[in-house]
Amino acid sequence: MQRPTKTFLNFLFFLVCAGGFAVIFFNERIEYQLAPLLPTFFIIFYGLIVSGAIKECNDFSLAEHLTDTIYYGGFLFTLMSLVALFFKLKDIPEMAEGHILITMTLSHLAIAITTSMAGMLIRSLVRGRWLKLHPEEEGDLEKSYEMLKAIADQFSSSYSDTFDSIKAYLEEKVQTAAAVDHKEKEYLASLDRFISASDRYAAMLEKQNSQYGNAMENLSRSGKELFESSDKMRAELDRLPLKEINDDLNRFRGETGELNLVLDSLVEILENKVEKVR
Repeated sequence: MQRPTKTFLNFLFFLVCAGGFAVIFFNERIEYQLAPLLPTFFIIFYGLIVSGAIKECNDFSLAEHLTDTIYYGGFLFTLMSLVALFFKLKDIPEMAEGHILITMTLSHLAIAITTSMAGMLIRSLVRGRWLKLHPEEEGDLEKSYEMLKAIADQFSSSYSDTFDSIKAYLEEKVQTAAAVDHKEKEYLASLDRFISASDRYAAMLEKQNSQYGNAMENLSRSGKELFESSDKMRAELDRLPLKEINDDLNRFRGETGELNLVLDSLVEILENKVEKVR
């Protein structure tokens, strides 16, 4: 195989991986209904290009390496899909609706499963086609079979661990959502109690304000009546002949003083007569 062909395949592998990663991370923003299958189409496209490029290749190791890149591309898409799923689940609010989590999880799991299956299937088909064109010795064929079996076993084990991790994570999300829901119900119950207490307090204040208003109204009425009585009393006092009464009192006081002098003289005369009689 010529060097430009190798360089082209390496660049194409990088380009396919970059495009697949972009689709995986932003598939929710792509309005195309089959967006989750685009990474699988990338793997199929890359496998067809590799199949045509190694058709005339007689180097077994190079052909094996290039066919393995098909599987590695699908496996990388699987890993990136799971990483993107965990990354997005981490940023989703605790109270997000359940169907959003389910849709997102199924979408990324579909990408993970289809890309791995496509990588393994296309790799096997491309390698089988190359082996048909370049027959192997029996020992090499057995070695290739053992290698494929080991890869399939590793893939099965990896998927089992991945699904267990996803299951545990989703169960934790469900428990967290239930705890948040319970706390929210407690908060709403406390808020209802607070509103009831506030209503009772407002009713009590309204009643007290009404009583205070009635008391102030009665006080104002009493003060008004007191002012009216004072005005009437002042008017009555103004009509009284206080000056004449004062003059009469002064004259009465003078006449009373003269009467006291007369009485004192009379008493003194009586005392003198009594002494003479003795």
